[in-house]
Amino acid sequence: MTLVQPVFLLLGSNINKEHNMQKALTLIAQQVPILKQSHVYLTDFVGANNQPPCLNQAVEIRTALSVEALKQSLIIPIETECGRIKDPSNKHAPRTMDIDICLVGDHVINEAGFCIPDPNLERFRFTLEPITEIAPNFIHPTVNLPLKTLLAQCPDKTPVKRLPSK
Repeated sequence: MTLVQPVFLLLGSNINKEHNMQKALTLIAQQVPILKQSHVYLTDFVGANNQPPCLNQAVEIRTALSVEALKQSLIIPIETECGRIKDPSNKHAPRTMDIDICLVGDHVINEAGFCIPDPNLERFRFTLEPITEIAPNFIHPTVNLPLKTLLAQCPDKTPVKRLPSK
């Protein structure tokens, strides 16, 4: 029996933002059902001061794929189709599309380049706010608190602007 579990993804873009966000959502929906999606949020680029602002959005999907399979069959192909070229020498390079796996049910994974829950989830408002919008009562599996509590306690005070729905 295969376990289907909730997976929360965070999409981000700071190059041709509106186009790439819509394209990524469309490509995700062609492969897995999107159960919920947050508003789009405008945020400053974290980690480099010379970058244009980012758009971020959270989506909840359900899948029985492993984290590795999800990364290889969904995330990397969508990032690539949106024009992303990873530069290992520049962690803070501009991004046409960046998709992070932030939460996978109540799983805690720390192996071979994967860390679930995403260690930045509760550290940065730009990750926590969109996911909390769609799952405020979801219990973070390592700190055992609801996301809405983590958002209220978030030390990051960087402005995150929720954009109106289109």
